[in-house]
Amino acid sequence: MPAEAPPTVMPTSLQAPGTGSVEIRRGSTSVQAELPLDARSAAWLREVLG
Repeated sequence: MPAEAPPTVMPTSLQAPGTGSVEIRRGSTSVQAELPLDARSAAWLREVLG
């Protein structure tokens, strides 16, 4: 019986990031956005949520 080959994993830098849906409500204001799941979006979200 042949040995199983390990799964092939692309380096993170080559993988296409997924997206996430974000909804932020403050008072009567509501903002919805589709963001890529990457470091830039994470930094933006941290900034917005304070």
